[in-house]
Amino acid sequence: MRKKKDVLSLDNVKESPIYCLVFKYDKKIQWIPLDGNQSDDSTKSDDIKSKERKAKFIAYQKKLMQLGYDLEITGKLDKKTRKAHDDYITFLEKNKNKLDLPNNR
Repeated sequence: MRKKKDVLSLDNVKESPIYCLVFKYDKKIQWIPLDGNQSDDSTKSDDIKSKERKAKFIAYQKKLMQLGYDLEITGKLDKKTRKAHDDYITFLEKNKNKLDLPNNR
């Protein structure tokens, strides 16, 4: 005899939030929940769709690659670029006092 499988009914379905990946050059990449009333423009401040922004992003990928991070220059926010960006931001945060020495005098 077979066991009865659990049947998914509409009573069991719960509404979960929708998340948006937000990239900013000076912060780590974040997943931010979207409200039903929020538009994508209000959360995606560094959208990589326009030509100027894509050129800026490619230059940023080249910078990360020159710093020794393992990634490919694609102009897209792929897994390797996300990891390199987060590692670079972490490095900057840890070494902020060392990098700002002339300002601290």
